[in-house]
Amino acid sequence: MLESVQSDGTYAIIVSDAVEIVLFGIYTIFYTFALIILTICRRPLPIHWTMVASTTVLFAACMTHCSMVTTDRHTTFTSGWPIPSGRELSGLLRVTDIQFKLCGFLSQLVMIHRCWTVWDYRYPIVVGPLIMAIAAMICALVGPIRLDTSEFVSPFVAPRLLAFDMAFCVISLLVYVLVTYLIILHLRRVSAPLRNFRSTEALVWSLASACIQAGGLLVIAQLSVVILLALNDPAVIIAESVATQVYVRPSLIHSHPFRISPLSSTRPPQSSAVSSIFVSIRLELIWFSRRESHQRSWSSGWA
Repeated sequence: MLESVQSDGTYAIIVSDAVEIVLFGIYTIFYTFALIILTICRRPLPIHWTMVASTTVLFAACMTHCSMVTTDRHTTFTSGWPIPSGRELSGLLRVTDIQFKLCGFLSQLVMIHRCWTVWDYRYPIVVGPLIMAIAAMICALVGPIRLDTSEFVSPFVAPRLLAFDMAFCVISLLVYVLVTYLIILHLRRVSAPLRNFRSTEALVWSLASACIQAGGLLVIAQLSVVILLALNDPAVIIAESVATQVYVRPSLIHSHPFRISPLSSTRPPQSSAVSSIFVSIRLELIWFSRRESHQRSWSSGWA
């Protein structure tokens, strides 16, 4: 696939990098605000350094993938030198492939941790998703480890062991679906009943908000990768570039395990998803402030 610039689907080579650069720029802004919320806006509460570190690690992983893809496109198209062979770029392509899969794995761990905290730290809830995520990562590493340098033909895309790559993508999709379902299920249990809605439109907007905030975008991104990979369509590299930047979203939208009630809203949101991000984070900070105040008062009462 995409052995040369004359191959079918060559457009995907440029589009994938352009789309990833744009998305990375957008998420850089989100990441900056997330750090501000996690540090400055938490005062006088203590800073959650573990969450700050995990957010930074996931963002750095996605940034690294974007840099590697851009480096490959520059080397092959804009450097002014003849296009290198796949063997010459085998090291870069191999690491880029691993980086994409690592971003997905880290994203799954963030989602699993969020699900664990939402369900009040119940280990049985996350055992299944955690085992599936580890199994998916093992399948993901088989290809980059086993492939020989001579098998790298395309200077743009790493060769694939379709069975293992498909197993990684499908299992990852199942992890996202399962974790998203568990989070939405718990949110539904703690939220207001459906009879509180004044209109069907408010109900639809609230359900959509809950799905997106619980990981719905991850499901959509991963599903597109699975479908295009199964069809062996060159556009799969575009889907992978988009998915890589979507993977960073869990740590930026909800910087803490959330206890919001998106289903209790009585009117649809009036602005874009960006507003939903900062409103939900603000609600989380308020909830955590009240919880910590309650814990301090409970402790002083016993003392």
